Amino acid sequence: MNLKMLKAYMLAYDKPLNVMLRTVLNKFPFTVKLRNGLEVEIKSKRHAWFFSTLHDLDIIYVTDRFIQFRYKNRILKFYFDINDFVTFGEIFRDGIYNVDMKERTVVDVGAGVGDSPIYFALNGAKKVYAFDVNTTYLEKNIGENNLRDVIEPIRCECGLSNNLDVITLKYNIPSGSVLKVDCEGCEYGFFSSSRLISRYHTIVIEYHNGVQHLTDLLRGFNVAIKGNKKKIGLIYARG
Repeated sequence: MNLKMLKAYMLAYDKPLNVMLRTVLNKFPFTVKLRNGLEVEIKSKRHAWFFSTLHDLDIIYVTDRFIQFRYKNRILKFYFDINDFVTFGEIFRDGIYNVDMKERTVVDVGAGVGDSPIYFALNGAKKVYAFDVNTTYLEKNIGENNLRDVIEPIRCECGLSNNLDVITLKYNIPSGSVLKVDCEGCEYGFFSSSRLISRYHTIVIEYHNGVQHLTDLLRGFNVAIKGNKKKIGLIYARG
């Protein structure tokens, strides 16, 4: 367990040392309390990690199938698969996508269960095109949170064939838009053609195998990198 995970356990659980000990010893399942008083059932190491990522969110109810929490005076509800990667804490608590999106169009490549497109919509985006290979949870969660008028879910495998230029032209993305890319490795192929990159005011890219050539494509932008340049991190580029 690294320092970041240890800190998350300490912040999330009422009795973190008990959770860590039981997890290390594989003493599943067991029930524990989060610091906000909610009881959760820990069925695996995956469960223990997932609940630890939710610290400091205003959670109303949570299981390993759906979560409800308050954000901006709204109660949000998300269905998800515990075995997939979800980032409610990073998005709604830490604000990793806190960029200038107000009244802008957002292209969200790797929209997941809808956490990031819903974040964009609630922070002022006028239109969000949400792309993912599987849109089951994405579509369900957009509906649950009454955001069908802002977010358009699109089932699409982005990469070499559906790259930046193809998507920008197909959906007639206007100048001054925001682009967010988090597609578990497809980011390198997605930027294989980037003639239309200047249409985007702000770009956020999560890279998974090092920065590689991505920053070379962003000449003319103000670029900041957060994370390990040779492994995983985020690129923020502002025009």
